[in-house]
Amino acid sequence: MGGSRVQVNKAHKTRFSSKSSRNLHKTSVKDKSRIAKSERNVAKGARAARLQHNRMVREQKRAAFLKEKRATSGSTCPPRVIVLFGLSASVNVDSLAGDLLSILSKESPGGASSTVASSEYKLRTTVLKAPHGDLLSCMEMVKVADLIAFVASASSPCEENTSCYIDSFGSQCLSVFRSLGLPSTVVLIRDLPSELKRKHDSKKMCMSSLSSEFPEDFCVAFQGAEAHSSSLEKSTALRHGSKGAHLFLYGFSNIVIQLEVDMVVDDCNVEKCTLIITGYLRAHSLSVNQLVHISGAGDYQMSKTEILKDPFPLNPRKEQDIMDSDEVHGVEVIRSLAPDPLKQEPLLVENVPDPLAGEQTWPTEAEMDEADRNQKQKMLRKRTLPPGTSEYQAAWIVDDSDVEDSDSYDEADHGMVLDEQDTDFPNQEGAMYLDPEDDQGSLNLNDTGDETDVDSMMMDGENLTQEQIADEIQKIKNAHAEDEEFPDEVDTPLDTPARRRFAKYRGLKSFRTSSWDPKVLLNEYQESLPPIKKHDTYSAPIKAKEELLFHVGFRQFIARPIFSSDNINSDKYKMERFLHPGRFSVASIYAPICFPSLPLVVLKSAEAGVAPSVAAVGSLKSIDPDRIILKKIILTGYPQRVSKLKATVRYMFHHPEDVRWFKPVEVWSKCGRRGRIKEPVGTHGAMKCVFNGILQQHDTVCIYKTLKMMHQDGENLTQEQIADEIQKIKNAHAEDEEFPDEVDTPLDTPARRRFAKYRGLKSFRTSSWDPKESLPPEYARIFAFDNFARTQKHVLSNALDMEQENRDDCIPTGSYISLHIKEVPNGVACKLCSLAKTVPVVASGLLRHESKMSVLHFSIKKHDTYSAPIKAKEELLFHVGFRQFIARPIFSSDNINSDKYKMERFLHPGRFSVASIYAPICFPSLPLVVLKSAEAGVAPSVAAVGSLKSIDPDRIILKKIILTGYPQRVSKLKATVRYMFHHPEDVRWFKPVEVWSKCGRRGRIKEPVGTHGAMKCVFNGILQQHDTVCMSLYKRAYPKWPDHRFPILDA
Repeated sequence: MGGSRVQVNKAHKTRFSSKSSRNLHKTSVKDKSRIAKSERNVAKGARAARLQHNRMVREQKRAAFLKEKRATSGSTCPPRVIVLFGLSASVNVDSLAGDLLSILSKESPGGASSTVASSEYKLRTTVLKAPHGDLLSCMEMVKVADLIAFVASASSPCEENTSCYIDSFGSQCLSVFRSLGLPSTVVLIRDLPSELKRKHDSKKMCMSSLSSEFPEDFCVAFQGAEAHSSSLEKSTALRHGSKGAHLFLYGFSNIVIQLEVDMVVDDCNVEKCTLIITGYLRAHSLSVNQLVHISGAGDYQMSKTEILKDPFPLNPRKEQDIMDSDEVHGVEVIRSLAPDPLKQEPLLVENVPDPLAGEQTWPTEAEMDEADRNQKQKMLRKRTLPPGTSEYQAAWIVDDSDVEDSDSYDEADHGMVLDEQDTDFPNQEGAMYLDPEDDQGSLNLNDTGDETDVDSMMMDGENLTQEQIADEIQKIKNAHAEDEEFPDEVDTPLDTPARRRFAKYRGLKSFRTSSWDPKVLLNEYQESLPPIKKHDTYSAPIKAKEELLFHVGFRQFIARPIFSSDNINSDKYKMERFLHPGRFSVASIYAPICFPSLPLVVLKSAEAGVAPSVAAVGSLKSIDPDRIILKKIILTGYPQRVSKLKATVRYMFHHPEDVRWFKPVEVWSKCGRRGRIKEPVGTHGAMKCVFNGILQQHDTVCIYKTLKMMHQDGENLTQEQIADEIQKIKNAHAEDEEFPDEVDTPLDTPARRRFAKYRGLKSFRTSSWDPKESLPPEYARIFAFDNFARTQKHVLSNALDMEQENRDDCIPTGSYISLHIKEVPNGVACKLCSLAKTVPVVASGLLRHESKMSVLHFSIKKHDTYSAPIKAKEELLFHVGFRQFIARPIFSSDNINSDKYKMERFLHPGRFSVASIYAPICFPSLPLVVLKSAEAGVAPSVAAVGSLKSIDPDRIILKKIILTGYPQRVSKLKATVRYMFHHPEDVRWFKPVEVWSKCGRRGRIKEPVGTHGAMKCVFNGILQQHDTVCMSLYKRAYPKWPDHRFPILDA
């Protein structure tokens, strides 16, 4: 049968079969054999390729294992560095070091050197004793250690706790060591009782107490009170517990640990000398053309390098066979290398600024001809003149069209800067007129300062008493608390117009998408620009632009960083006023270039003469001078009258001119309403606003602007002034916690002038901000890369090729060498010679570009043990890898859904922030430890920890301020807000900025009301009478250039 009734059989289940296998039954027997043969050939070739690949992988693993074994053992490897660290002050480390040296130096007992060679154990060892209570010395020893022996005493538990064998300093050091990266570790428990039962109970108690601080499989060695060298000799943990992989955590660095330090005075230059460092070369080979960084002293060039006879050979007979050797000062020189002037790396730290880089191009002939034609057409225009008027009289008569053109020009070109994206409100005016007096006042921005009241808490340039120092600390804590509760909110000053106070701020349509050129108006500023994390043990606030000591690898320098957030979907980053704990931030500083990745440790001194504490840790993130860090401020006002979508907002500005100045900036409320400024009301800064919903009477209308942050320099202060400064920082920290970003509008300065550098943003995430716009002059001194990842890959590849080629200018690893470092200041050389008696001086080779300054961003978290506020731009000590330097960072958030990052005024605990600093280029990722000294002469404490995140000068960090006002009258969607401004001109100036309330209303400024800064606002909803009207303003923030970069140079 045919048609639709034909029988259709069910198809065979061929889900997992190929097309060829389905039709295989249709082929002939001859074709079947041919197909099967080809399939066997393919399978045979695939099997051979698979076996060959497995053999190649196996040979590569074997070669890598043999290379690592030769590098960490044998006669050519450098001596193994063992650091003895006492977990409590009661532990006697000196006797343990003597026992170890006596065991390993049986052939030559009684030697005074800390380095011994034992042919019996086939081992060369250098034993270092970590001084208990000296955090900086312990950190430097741990960086170069192959093995750390943590020593605990079973007889005397610390702090009167029978279950505790680690004191407070030991616990702090353990936390810092984990941030830096621990090498191989072993725990040695001494002074066990001789009685068997008590000995067993002591072992059990010690293991239970120490198990929480060390991993589960940690190696433990026991030593009784009656036996010394015998028990140590039986223990193999101290001899075979190291694998030598710790140094690779600090990047491609080759280090030399000094055994001898000497200086030779230069005859040509009396102020400088040649520093001679003698020791073993470790980790990687060293070229004589490389730059060398001395930890804490800076970067230098080498005049020559000598390979000396090994004083501690493992096989003395082989060493005697060396024939080509010269004797210089009683030391046999095997080989001497001199740098090639054409190949030697130049010591370039800062870029040379071009003063003509900002010159405008001279107009072309076509442009000049077009200007002449326009002038002639204007002269030929017919004008209506009274009869009998001469040409001289006609020149004084102004035509109506000219007046209209002039008015339109004034309205279009003067007023608040806002990005060009569309708003939700039609017929919004773009700008307002600025009179000559306001313009003249905007030129004198340095008189009023470009920082808010919270940022200007620190009193620079004067001597302070003890009471003033305590007051400063309290103010910083209060500011930190206020920044937490009211982020970015500032008050409009009563005595200064808002358009003048915030002249450098601008509004953004969207924080994420609005453009901001990082190269525009760099000379406008007097100062300029690792993930970093605040250390858990550091509880004090870390404020942006504070003076900190940065330790990056072997380098250490002083910097004043700014902190910013770290969002990945925006080219702008919001500045953080403090380094907040518990999260990573980006710290940007001016510093010599370091190639990521390098560990970072930031130290901060609370007082003069007190050892600095570890304030933060992190690692080098990037080097990018174009990173846009914006400081955000929020001006707040309060609805006075609300009528539907309109409202009169007051107390945000105090002058009608400020209202007109900020008219283009969008306003919003804390209850979710968005709007715009319509017009000023009266003469006291009130303004009319229109919102997208009814504004509640209790809502707060806000306007925020952004500005690139700058840092300020400090001078010597007295004890009272230092205490006052610390109190102010604590008060500012507390205020920042409670009222983040909120500032008051000054009464004596117009808001348009006080917040001239700020701008409003329609959306922090989507508004554009050009990273090349309004860059400070410090950006002309730093270096930036077109593609930093490509540069890093190229530099590391060249360094690896140099080590594998065994060139003539390179020194192999494990050699006993003498580095002749030229042009070292005499004071630094004397300091290093005296320091070498107690702490090993470490010299590390630098890769290409690592001496150049750029903007580094660290992911940082405040340490748990540090309770003092860490304000932005404070001076902190950063430890990044083997380098340490002083920086003044700014802190910012680390959001991933925006290209802009909000600046944090303080480093808040419990979260990660981004600390941005000016520092030498380091290649990520490197660990970071931040130290801060409370007082001069006092040992620093650990303030924060983290790691290097990126090097990006284009990171946009925005400082946010919130101007607040209060509703006076509310009529449906309209409200009259007062106390945000104090001048009607300020209301007109900030009119384009959206306002919002704390209850969720959003609106806009409609017009000023009266003469005291009140304004009418329109919201998207009914405003509550108890609401607060706010205005968010932003400006880009930059870290502060450090006064001195290295701790030894400062000392």
